[in-house]
Amino acid sequence: MVFGNDNIDDQPVKTNDYTLKNVTWFTYLGSVFTYDNDCSQDLRTKIGIATEVTKSIKNIWKSKNITNDIKTYVGNNSVQHSAIGHGRSQNF
Repeated sequence: MVFGNDNIDDQPVKTNDYTLKNVTWFTYLGSVFTYDNDCSQDLRTKIGIATEVTKSIKNIWKSKNITNDIKTYVGNNSVQHSAIGHGRSQNF
C-alpha cells in the first residue's frame, strides 16, 4: 500500500520475482488501513461490532435472576474485548 497516493498503480512493490498487489485498503489485526489514512471505515467497523455485542447480551440485561454486579462485569468485558479483538476473545 502506498499511503497518501490515490494512484496506487504508479509505484509497484517487488520482492524477489514477485510483485505485491497494491490495494486502497486492508484489514490488519482488526483495524482497517486506507491509502489516505482515513479512519472513518475503521470507526464504523468498531462501532458496528460493539453494537452487535451489546445486542447479543440483551437477555442478560433484562434478566431479573442475574445480579447487577455480574451484568456490569459481563458488559464491561464484552464491549472491551469487542473493541480490542473484534469480539473474538472472551474473558469469563
